Amino acid sequence: QTTATQIDGNYHSARRLPEMTTTPVERLEGAKFSGVPGLGSLQQFLNVPDKYNLKYIFSNDQFYDPLLFFYGWHKIQLLENGIAVWERADIPVLPAVLPRKEIPLYQRLMFGILPPLALCLSILAATSGYWRIPFLLVGEALGMRPWFERLHRRLVWPIDWIWGKIDRRLLAASALAEGTRGRAPRWQLYIHLWLRRFRRRVKPASTTARQVRTGLLIAIVILTLVVIGLRVRAYFRDPLYQVTSYYDDLDFRRFEDAYQRLNPETRPDYDQYIINLSVQGGLVASYAKLDSLYPTILAADAEQMRVQVDTRYITALSYYTNTQTLVLTNNPQVGWRIEPAALDVRLPPDQFLRRPAIEWLSLGRRRATTSVTDFTDVLDRPELQILSAQLVTQQEGDTPAYSVVGEVMNMDVDPADVTVTGYIYDDTGTLLTWYNAGAGMMHKLFPQEITPFRIDFQGVAGMALDEVRGPIDFAPDAIWHYVLPGDTQLGRFDVFAKAVVTQRDLDRDVGVQNLAVAAQNETYQLSGTLVNTGIKEAVIPHLLVTYYDTAGEVQWVDDFFLPESVRPQRIMDFQVDLTPANSVTVADVPQGTYTNALQESGMGAIPRADWVGLPPAMGYAYLRVSVHYFTGAQ
Repeated sequence: QTTATQIDGNYHSARRLPEMTTTPVERLEGAKFSGVPGLGSLQQFLNVPDKYNLKYIFSNDQFYDPLLFFYGWHKIQLLENGIAVWERADIPVLPAVLPRKEIPLYQRLMFGILPPLALCLSILAATSGYWRIPFLLVGEALGMRPWFERLHRRLVWPIDWIWGKIDRRLLAASALAEGTRGRAPRWQLYIHLWLRRFRRRVKPASTTARQVRTGLLIAIVILTLVVIGLRVRAYFRDPLYQVTSYYDDLDFRRFEDAYQRLNPETRPDYDQYIINLSVQGGLVASYAKLDSLYPTILAADAEQMRVQVDTRYITALSYYTNTQTLVLTNNPQVGWRIEPAALDVRLPPDQFLRRPAIEWLSLGRRRATTSVTDFTDVLDRPELQILSAQLVTQQEGDTPAYSVVGEVMNMDVDPADVTVTGYIYDDTGTLLTWYNAGAGMMHKLFPQEITPFRIDFQGVAGMALDEVRGPIDFAPDAIWHYVLPGDTQLGRFDVFAKAVVTQRDLDRDVGVQNLAVAAQNETYQLSGTLVNTGIKEAVIPHLLVTYYDTAGEVQWVDDFFLPESVRPQRIMDFQVDLTPANSVTVADVPQGTYTNALQESGMGAIPRADWVGLPPAMGYAYLRVSVHYFTGAQ
């Protein structure tokens, strides 16, 4: 048990944060059950936990694990009941005195007096007719009956006078003029005449007529059941039904039912089929739910059919679409069945591997005590250096999207858990908004390692309650952009980078090779191969693509979550679309970068060894690919 506070409060409490009032999420533990808006609301809290002093998260659903990991959280413990405890480093402690809104005195008095007063008055009004006899009995017992009668008349007289006046006015308004006779409206007379004629025409049917009608009714019922049965039979025998049911069975983990929909002549045995599914890891296979499915028949004959299946999966990070072509064969015994997909039969060269590794351990308090942490047990913050920072905009519709992109380097000898925060000010120096870098960077850095970062300023997390105007739609891979208020002009932006020593999530065994950039339909695509030289499976590979100009300044940062995993000692090809240079505009405003480095080392020689040259027509000079991945066992 814990007495720590939480963001969404008690279940029956009112929600006041814009991140929760703009979506139907209600409670954060049910974010995925609220669909896309719920996930968007959860992302707001995970990206800026220092705003809410959010230090720990208890999770019993692995669906949220990728979102937590790539937003800088790390798993510290798995409790006995299967609940995982996640932590975010470098979060300020909750203040001893929490700020509260000062409510005017008259509002506090109204809140305490009006509700019970209204309840008492309603009870008195509903039971006023029954109080005369008890009231007079009390007066008679006290020997003051005449006085109580006068008091009762004085109390009742205003109410009787008001209701009497209303009753007399209603009576006068409803009275007919003298000499007129009351007559129903004409439409009521028509209805009355029609009902009278209908009763005259209705007479009992003969025995023969009843038999004919009964026979017709039975025939109609039988015909309806036959048609429904034929339609149901045709539906279940439809080849497309086998396709949709197969994906539905896989989505709900009904593997035995999915296995029965494969061709019995070509499918492997059930145990081998389960093994084949178990090695197909990744974001889509392990952390996604099927959102929609659209099958299309490409070619068909009496014996075989080719079906293109367009699927859409939803994860805590993004939507993923996949197009797969299935082959169905018509088996005389069981009907249409799906042919099993081909498997990757490539094997790694070595069966047993030995890998030396460098391990880190932070002991924390060396002496177990409840007193204040000793000063000598507090580790110094790692030194950081911001190599580049730019405020850029992307025009999406009528609203420009503001982002800060750049690079930060861990100059220390210890690994660092890095937090990068961006601030935007207007031309008068007033702070407009601030936000943290989320999935657009690597939060855990080796000594001397460089990571790009992208801070996407969002509008909801920096909103006040009175600035919210109606519901806001979220998408897992989209943001609700920050909008400058009124005629405000951008003045400057600042970037702060801070870090603490860490020992977690420092896997770097996946590399990239065979990089190539090619033009494709007025866009450019980056292709390459991921190589996993380690002993852990890269369940969710994360690519960070950094674009540079000729001076080495960062122009933009892309991040891509690949849907498939990379098993140890194996490779995987990838292909992603690059952001055009003409869609990004660098804002010409002053900047400030703040770290704890006492002496900057400089950017070094340009280009660096890990940069890739780009064609001049693309608009960028260089490109760099960083690989970050989630192993699922953090």
